[in-house]
Amino acid sequence: MDAKEDIRTLKVAELRDRLQKLGLPSKGKKEILVARLAEALQSEVEVNGLKKKRVADDITEPAVGKETRKRSKVSPGSEDVGRKDEKPWSRLQSVDNIYKEMLGDGKVYPSAKTVQNLEFHGLLEDVLLPYFDQGLEKSSFLMLMMLMLNEKFDQALPTAWEPVTSYAEGMFEQFFKQVLCFLYEGRFSIIEATFAMKFLSNAIQSLENTIVRPCVMKICSLAMWSQLPEERRQLELQTRPELAKKWRHLLKKESKIKKQHSGASIFDSIEAKFLPWLVDDVIESFNKSEDNLTGEVISYEQAMRSFYGYTQKIERLFFTFWEDLKETSFSSAKDLCSTDKMKKYLAKMSDDDIKKLVCDQLKLARTQDYESFGRNLLETIFEEELKLPSAGRRAVENLPIYPDEKLIIDQSLIPNVNEATHSVYPLPKINLQFLSLPDYLERNFTLYLTETGYDVCQNLIDVIKRLSPYTNDAGKPSFSGWSKMSQEVEGFSMAEVRPSNVGWDFPALVRAEFSITTRAMPERLKREWDQLKQHDILFLVSLKHNLPSVEESVDDMRYLQSCVRAIRGCEIHEVRDEEGNLMNCFTEEGEWVGEGKGFKRTFTVEFDPVQYHNDAINGNLAIYPFFDIVIRRDARENNFKSVLNSIRDALVSESIAGDTLPPWLSDTLLGYGNPEDSTFLSMSDRCIHTIDYQDTFLSKEHVIESFPDHSIEFRGEQPPFKVTFCTGESLRLACGMKEKTEQHKMIVESTFSKQKESYAMGGAGNAVRFTPTQVQAISRALQPGLSLIVGPPGSGKTDVAVQILHGLYHNNSKERTLIITHSNQALNDIFQKLSLKDISIGEMLRLGYGENLLETEEEFDKSGRVNAMLRRRVELLMDIHALAESLEVQSIGEFTCETSASFWKMHVLPRWEKYLSRVKSSTDAETIVSEFPFLKYTTRKNVVIDHEDSMNSVMAAFGVISSIFDELEGLRPFEVLTSQKNRINYMLTKQAKVIAMTCTHAAIKRQEFLDLGFSFDNILMEEAAQILDIESILPLTMQQNREDNCRLKRLILIGDHYQLPPVVKNPLLKNYCRFEQSLFTRLIRLNTPYIQLNMQGRCRPSLASLFNWRYRELDNLPQTSMGKFANANPGFAFVCQFVNVEDFLGKGESQPMPYFYQNLGEAEYIVLLYQYMRLLGYEAKKISILTTYNGQCQLLSDILHQKCAGHPLFGMPGSVSTVDKYQGQQNDFVLLSLVRTRHVGHLRDVRRLVVALSRARLGLYVFGRLNLFQQCQELKPVFDQLREKPSHLALVEGEHSEMEMTRSVYEVPLKSLHVQDISHMASIVKNMEAEWKRQNAM
Repeated sequence: MDAKEDIRTLKVAELRDRLQKLGLPSKGKKEILVARLAEALQSEVEVNGLKKKRVADDITEPAVGKETRKRSKVSPGSEDVGRKDEKPWSRLQSVDNIYKEMLGDGKVYPSAKTVQNLEFHGLLEDVLLPYFDQGLEKSSFLMLMMLMLNEKFDQALPTAWEPVTSYAEGMFEQFFKQVLCFLYEGRFSIIEATFAMKFLSNAIQSLENTIVRPCVMKICSLAMWSQLPEERRQLELQTRPELAKKWRHLLKKESKIKKQHSGASIFDSIEAKFLPWLVDDVIESFNKSEDNLTGEVISYEQAMRSFYGYTQKIERLFFTFWEDLKETSFSSAKDLCSTDKMKKYLAKMSDDDIKKLVCDQLKLARTQDYESFGRNLLETIFEEELKLPSAGRRAVENLPIYPDEKLIIDQSLIPNVNEATHSVYPLPKINLQFLSLPDYLERNFTLYLTETGYDVCQNLIDVIKRLSPYTNDAGKPSFSGWSKMSQEVEGFSMAEVRPSNVGWDFPALVRAEFSITTRAMPERLKREWDQLKQHDILFLVSLKHNLPSVEESVDDMRYLQSCVRAIRGCEIHEVRDEEGNLMNCFTEEGEWVGEGKGFKRTFTVEFDPVQYHNDAINGNLAIYPFFDIVIRRDARENNFKSVLNSIRDALVSESIAGDTLPPWLSDTLLGYGNPEDSTFLSMSDRCIHTIDYQDTFLSKEHVIESFPDHSIEFRGEQPPFKVTFCTGESLRLACGMKEKTEQHKMIVESTFSKQKESYAMGGAGNAVRFTPTQVQAISRALQPGLSLIVGPPGSGKTDVAVQILHGLYHNNSKERTLIITHSNQALNDIFQKLSLKDISIGEMLRLGYGENLLETEEEFDKSGRVNAMLRRRVELLMDIHALAESLEVQSIGEFTCETSASFWKMHVLPRWEKYLSRVKSSTDAETIVSEFPFLKYTTRKNVVIDHEDSMNSVMAAFGVISSIFDELEGLRPFEVLTSQKNRINYMLTKQAKVIAMTCTHAAIKRQEFLDLGFSFDNILMEEAAQILDIESILPLTMQQNREDNCRLKRLILIGDHYQLPPVVKNPLLKNYCRFEQSLFTRLIRLNTPYIQLNMQGRCRPSLASLFNWRYRELDNLPQTSMGKFANANPGFAFVCQFVNVEDFLGKGESQPMPYFYQNLGEAEYIVLLYQYMRLLGYEAKKISILTTYNGQCQLLSDILHQKCAGHPLFGMPGSVSTVDKYQGQQNDFVLLSLVRTRHVGHLRDVRRLVVALSRARLGLYVFGRLNLFQQCQELKPVFDQLREKPSHLALVEGEHSEMEMTRSVYEVPLKSLHVQDISHMASIVKNMEAEWKRQNAM
């Protein structure tokens, strides 16, 4: 039975109930219309794919701009919805009908699912754009256009504007202007105006788009000043000479236009009038913490001083001109700005007096405003001007650090965004520019705290549901379930509330104590609770007394609201066992105390004093004695407190000293000025024209290949090389900042020396043949200023980063470099490769908890480095002792660093100087060598001096001896400092030249670094596109950046904004507030110059073609077509294939829990294919199984553990992970599950698709529902390629992984086995396994 017949059989009551669930009216409509509406919305209920079909012929489609539409006309179909060949609007006859019957005609908010369904099926591309000329005058057409574009933004699609901006020239400009006109003229309803404002907000956030930007900039141009009163405009222009000059130029332009076009005027355009109208009619108040004209930050104190000056001016006017108001001269500013008192003052003034004060003296309004609107308007304007400035800075400084019940479960603060996406929310946004650094910090503080609240909310829901609380007979909460992350609180009491410090309102310290018991816990769980230590974060929860059951709850959030009374965060100060002994801490003697005795654990915790103070003011202190449960979270989830503290401290620092950001970088980071001003192009006085490239080049030919546009003069042909760029043009060309115009000269000098090579202190040479673009990236990063490097998958980002660090170390020996990454794995990859270079390991330091994962013999943490320094000191002193013996110097006792310095001055240096004077004019090699005073020592050390190059050889030998003393001098502080803590601090602040940490560790330790006087010259940030904007900025604030003494010289960001952004769990913050935007992405959007690496060496060219279309230029290195890359995968007909998976056991995707998507058919199929590969001899560690959802990842793991883990052959694959968590990793073979069968889901974000398709080197096999994914426009470039191969898995019999493959990767086998479905694959694997068992039994 089709959808139409099914609907007609429904009872009227059922039909109306169905419509109400969709949020549509069910009364006042004819039955036929109701049936038609329900029929049209049938597909919206499940939001899944329909086959693409051309819109009904009666909707006219005039040719606009392009004769052939770009949108694909594929017909994928979906068995899950209605008719396969129709779209949701197929039976509606016009755009007006679509808007009226499907979206409520602007009288009600349209269903979010309806909008989502229409956008997915191409309403914009297939109907609206071809109908553009006829529809432009209709509000229904404009609203449909805006709804579709807004939906694309809500889906975070990177190509949201492309359909409109690329369809026809001038289309977006016409559309944008028409939206402004409809808003200005009031032709939209309130609901429609809401969507229009959201559309404008999206446009304003897209200023990097070259078509959107000019339209948006017109509404905030100088022309809008024409709407100001003439007197007020002249008053403002008198104080802004630069604006006055521009205004005069605009007046000339206006006059010229009027002459050329009679009646035309810039000042009468909708663009000039719109923003003033918006300010007057929509915006009620402003934050007065920035200058209205310049946007420069004004501190609260400055704003108050300005306000006091303004009130004094008014008092003088009252005293001079109005006898009845002279008493105001004795009033305070606070009284003067009181609304009630000011109304009394103004009541004593006549209409003419009000007009004189507001229009003539203060110039706040025009005379015609008074004539048009009367006295009330002038009084309102005057009162608004006298409002106290906002105390925004202090408000943030006094905000609680921990999220409480209001932030966590109050829907007005964190709404359920899954119900509606069309609303406008009172939350700040992250875009391209910020008014000031405090504005930037305030926005990020609010969003970070909100994100934390959302995260804690999810933890709280899980815990409360598992505990299943109920009200017992005594009227108190009890629990019928349990959760490993929570325990009941016993004996809570306030321990200490210290008085506030001078100048602060809140207490200096708030401490409390409570206990839990671990008696009933399993041993493993008891160990987890016993591992809690100082500074860990806990949340205490007070429950309501009238508790509902889980079954009674409508949804998780409402259940949480009905259960939780209050929640407070706290930090552990100490933990004691049943006998009162401290646990998990160091004693005064420095010994670590671990496990405790007994089962009772007593926690002393510290609450946020600000939060406690607010509770005292609001009368909420009564909640503290009645906490019922304590909740712990994973340590990684509790870093929020350190980040929020760092943001708040940075805000305080900026308001006091104003030196938070480096001056040369500040404007660019805030989105102002020309981004090139922060690059080396504007720092000619600091550019490095001679660069020691160390082992970057493998040969002379490699140098020529790397600088094809230079005329090269070689001075030696043996690497390593030092390069001198003879002109600034030559340097810019080498750094990729200038197009070739002519040959520029450079000098390449070999620094190779046999002696240098002989005496080298270890280190592995570079084996990577860097491409010309990679050399450009290295060259640019070694220059001062800001450098951005975009690294596509497999393009060698890590190798480039290591070579940059190597170059910085050797070219700037006194500078200190900070390495920042998002993950410990990426940081360790860089650090391990760097430790193999010829960099003194004594000057390398790895901070944070990931150091123990380093696969090196050396310990690079703080204590390990100090101990290594002490060991190195002993080794060097032994060398000094051996040197003293070789010189037959009478012993001066046991050597120290100090006595070694004396030994150098008394015995080594004099001998060397005498030797030089004797052999100065000698050319006899034998004499030069035999007279060398340290020959006995060098011989004992097995160092051979070359007689052919005797003098250079001797100089090199003495250089090694000299370096011993130099190194000992550097180790002298470790000898003088006696405590381990002081030695560690010295290592951190002075000794280490290369310091590595994650962005999280930088935020946690920021204040500690500042207190120690930590400083650095360079920052290299890898995975920069995966780090939140604020987490990228915080490392810059770990040292003072005074303009007269700014130490930071370079900021190098390496990342890929076409891959996944930082993780933000709250969909509202991610899509609406753009909180997931990284600093790297923002700088790219601001058109900051960058270099994109353009050669990938990870995977076969056929696999690379699936993602290289996203990049400007991305080619393949030659090795990707040789060796194992050139041969086919044994047992497979293709190296890449999409395998269509139909319903398994009558089911496609499933959702056992909200947003916990699973697909049993795909999971079973992938496990079978994994077993097939293992039976063919593929190594398990070379196979990764990826999926796009956590639920599917869990299902795959369960099936693998059940069917493969204990099997003697199969075992577990190298990795089972989600795509998001696998970013930055790779493997030879990837089996990918797409899961969804009803809606594309978050794979529609092309960035996730790029990550998913770029993890495999040799083979990629994708499992999903082809007829769903191939109809998605954003995925079309990929699925057009995947559809070229059969959708059934094609296998080749008789091949196995150990055989020598002769079949080329491009050779299609003459005969292949096409697997029809899962049962067919199961039978193949079963037969192969039986054969394997038979062979192993023989």
